[in-house]
Amino acid sequence: MKFVQLVLVFLIPLSVATSARAQFTEQAPAQDQAPAQPSRPVPPAPAGQAPEYAAQPFTPPLPMPEEPPLRNLITINPLSLIFGVLSLEYEHAFGDRVSLAVGPDLLLFNSDVRAYGVSAALRLFVTGAAPAGFWMGPNTSVVAASAEGATGFGYEIGAQLGYTWIWGVFALSIGGGVRYQDITVRDGGGVVAGASGVLPSLRFSLGFGF
Repeated sequence: MKFVQLVLVFLIPLSVATSARAQFTEQAPAQDQAPAQPSRPVPPAPAGQAPEYAAQPFTPPLPMPEEPPLRNLITINPLSLIFGVLSLEYEHAFGDRVSLAVGPDLLLFNSDVRAYGVSAALRLFVTGAAPAGFWMGPNTSVVAASAEGATGFGYEIGAQLGYTWIWGVFALSIGGGVRYQDITVRDGGGVVAGASGVLPSLRFSLGFGF
């Protein structure tokens, strides 16, 4: 009986110590771990503004700027060279429907009569954008002439219609109409040279634009 009591006295403290050591071993990892942080709610976005994590709307790329249209033409009328007249012209477009053309005229290859003048034309464009497209309008010119030592002045007035094409910087303009001219050269004895009447007018001009 005393032997049994001695065994119990020895075993009970040992079992208590073993149980306490096991509990300490199971709780130790939990003490080493940091306590879990509560999740923080995402604050709502201000009214009328998309949240930062929302997909942004697609923005299309900006279109390439278009090249500005040509507004100026410089042309020469080779048909007038057949009659010995050099005719140059500068045309400027005021918007898409109106253009104004001016230029010099010079009489060549004629030793008896010398003449030079300035021409002007107003063109109204029905189609296209000036200075290209179908146009019509009045034209006029003032002429100074001399022959056999005498001098004189004259004028022309008329109307034309036609069409102008522009490819890149190259231009072609054709047209036709009627004109009335009155050019007279006088000296002290009377009329030396002159021309008057209604005549057809043709336009066939080549040039370039800018």
